[in-house]
Amino acid sequence: MNVGTGIAAGLVVGGVLLRGTANYAGELGHMFVQQGGPLCPCGRRGCLEPIASGGGMLARVQERSIEFPDSMLRAPGQPLTSHDIFSAADSGDPLAIEISQGAVQALSTAMTNLVNLLNPEWIVYGGGTLSDGWLMERVRAHVQSGAMLMMLKSLKGILPSRLNPEHVGVLGAACLALDLNSSSGGLG
Repeated sequence: MNVGTGIAAGLVVGGVLLRGTANYAGELGHMFVQQGGPLCPCGRRGCLEPIASGGGMLARVQERSIEFPDSMLRAPGQPLTSHDIFSAADSGDPLAIEISQGAVQALSTAMTNLVNLLNPEWIVYGGGTLSDGWLMERVRAHVQSGAMLMMLKSLKGILPSRLNPEHVGVLGAACLALDLNSSSGGLG
């Protein structure tokens, strides 16, 4: 699972990437998690991505900041990151608390549903939004308390990827291309 500017997942079953009928399996960012939630670029409301991705959280800060004139997230300077939102939430900033709590709730719902639906052995996560551990620490606690006990017993762990977040997308694309080429007998 990658949570950065967007959100996606690679579902691996028996060592094989699950692609789905039209190669769209793993579109975790478009899992419905909140009735009447923010508008997603896909045109629907309530998708995970505009609530819990780094890009989605930053967009929500921009949308909501006028209602929070004293928020430290409105301060000019360096470009804002999801880590700034988490830090401001820890400092008690009301806008940051609203945005980060929404992300925790939405990602917790999605991951708990994945655990209950797929009964995975491992969940490996990465991406810039999760890199400091703030969000996953809170999500992990919700999954542990919300997933079905029999599913949790077989879940060996929720752990960070050892891959560099800046290279994951390129590595994934290369692996996909190599897999497509080997299954089709080459490029042509």
